[in-house]
Amino acid sequence: MTTFATLSRLIENLIRLGTVAEVDLATARVRVQSGRLLTGWLPWLALRAGRDRVWNPPTEGEQVLMLSPSGQTANAVVLCGLFSDAIPANGNAAALHRTTYRDGAVIEYDSAKHHLRALLPGGGSTELVSSGGITLVGDITHEGDYIHTGDYLQAGDQNVTGTVAVSTEVVAAGVSLVKHLHLGNLGAPTSPPL
Repeated sequence: MTTFATLSRLIENLIRLGTVAEVDLATARVRVQSGRLLTGWLPWLALRAGRDRVWNPPTEGEQVLMLSPSGQTANAVVLCGLFSDAIPANGNAAALHRTTYRDGAVIEYDSAKHHLRALLPGGGSTELVSSGGITLVGDITHEGDYIHTGDYLQAGDQNVTGTVAVSTEVVAAGVSLVKHLHLGNLGAPTSPPL
C-alpha cells in the first residue's frame, strides 16, 4: 500500500528545479543538484536528436528543470536553459536572437533592424566550405588582406586603397598589363613593359 509520504515525495519529484552538477560529454548525460538531492546520470533535452541533431551540452552551474515520469527521478529528463542570478540573460530585446559562447563569441540576428552579426574573439577564425560556390549580393566593405588561391568572378566596381600585388598577370579589357605595347615617338611599337 502506498503511504501519504510516498505519494507526497513522488508528486514533489514530478517537476524539480536544479543546477547541473556534472556533465558527461561521452554519454550526453548530466547529474543535477536539486536541494539535497544529487541525481544519477540523466539525459538532457536537445533541440533535435534524430537524423538532424543539435549538439549544445549544458554547463556546470546551469539552472535546469527535471521532469520525472511517475515522480521517479532516476527516469528524469533534464530541460536546460533557465536563466538565473548566477547566469543571467544575454539579451533584453524582443526582436533579438543571440547566442553567446563561453569564449565571448556572439552570433545574433535582430529582426527589427534586419541585421545579422557574428563577432569572434581576438584570434578567432571563420571557415565556410561550399563546393557548389558562394554568392554574395550587396556592397562589401573589407578591412584586412586578401589571401587568394583560385579563380573567382566579381561583378561590380572595386576600389582599393593600398597595394595590389599580382604574381602572374592583369588583363583589363583584353589588354595585358605585362605584355602590352605602346607606339614610340617614331610610330613603331615599343618593347613590353619591364
